[in-house]
Amino acid sequence: QTEITTGLALRKAKRFEPDAEAALARLDAAQTIDEITEWRIRLALTRQDWLESERLIGRLSDSERHADRWRYWRAIARKRQGLDVNQELVALSAQRSFYGFLAAELSHSPFKLNHEPARFAPSTLTALEQQPAFRRIAELYALGRLYEARSEWNLARTTLTPEQQHAAAHLAKRWGWHNQAIRGAIQSEQWNDLDLRFPNPFPSLFDSAAKAKGIDPTWATAIARQESAFWISARSRVGARGLMQLMPQTASQTAKRHGLKLGTTNALYDPAINIPLGSAYLSDMYQRFDNNRVFATAAYNAGPHRVSRWLEQRGDLPLDIWIETIPFDETRNYVQNVLSFAVVYDRLADRPARLLSDSERETLAFHLQPKARNTL
Repeated sequence: QTEITTGLALRKAKRFEPDAEAALARLDAAQTIDEITEWRIRLALTRQDWLESERLIGRLSDSERHADRWRYWRAIARKRQGLDVNQELVALSAQRSFYGFLAAELSHSPFKLNHEPARFAPSTLTALEQQPAFRRIAELYALGRLYEARSEWNLARTTLTPEQQHAAAHLAKRWGWHNQAIRGAIQSEQWNDLDLRFPNPFPSLFDSAAKAKGIDPTWATAIARQESAFWISARSRVGARGLMQLMPQTASQTAKRHGLKLGTTNALYDPAINIPLGSAYLSDMYQRFDNNRVFATAAYNAGPHRVSRWLEQRGDLPLDIWIETIPFDETRNYVQNVLSFAVVYDRLADRPARLLSDSERETLAFHLQPKARNTL
């Protein structure tokens, strides 16, 4: 019953139906289902009802209420009611997340990566590499037999200690098997080993392709990291291919529009073909949406027509509220990940990092004129 109730409620909320708020309140009158309460908060944000937003955040379960997302929105709701929230934002800026990075920019705090490099002994890596299973995995990977290599990997890791699992992920990185290294970091819960989680195997290709189209190479790199985790042969269930996950028709149209080489569809598995085409398409989205990376990133994932419709319906909202109320969960997380990944890549390379441009940041809810707080 809870599953059905939640599904009905979210369907109304994500369509922003006129009676959505009343329906959500009726379907979860006791406010015990976090998913429903979260969408009630989002609907309150679209009305810029800051008092109600803060009240509803307080109704979330303890774990959700203290998540970075709702810490950020509680601070913004309080800011809009005339309160000083700088210390709340400074505390949140210690987190490596989209909301932590937003809080850092708004409180003029440095971005915190919380990077923890691998600490296992070099002998651990050497001993692991000599195990028969990993010798087979290395050979299968070199032969391009990834299905068999991954099967061997999944079997081998069940016999490993946590330290050895971490070392195995670094072996994959050494071989150039970056998507498996990223997966290995997740499997061994090494969330702070950013050397594993954020490789950059094609910097020159991204630099030349992105700069040729007038976009930030780090942004294009972050798109590839989110799309394929640098799996050259990636293919989605709907047919998107390669590092930047291009649909064949989109790739063909982009190639013609920009005078780029494509050839057959299988050429999309070649980074030297895929990266220039993906960067050119990303540039098209950037120009189409008035040089706004948020809208362009959403369009890269969900399609430009959907983003145009969302802007027509809710484009007058502050930018962070617009992101928060993207009706597709996948696209909302995608936008937040790509922008955050770009910060991580720039900071790892000791380059100046920005989550949002000056023009994008000025449209956040934080910068709107606060209302007087009713203390009665």
